[in-house]
Amino acid sequence: MPGPRKGAEVSMMGHVVRLMAKRHRKTAELADCTAVA
Repeated sequence: MPGPRKGAEVSMMGHVVRLMAKRHRKTAELADCTAVA
């Protein structure tokens, strides 16, 4: 059973991944707009 520190690291990783995914999606939308323009 992982300790609380490990759990915090995992949740932090998940948060970072979600943040990156959101940013990536925004970047993709931006690229889409420039491609259309």
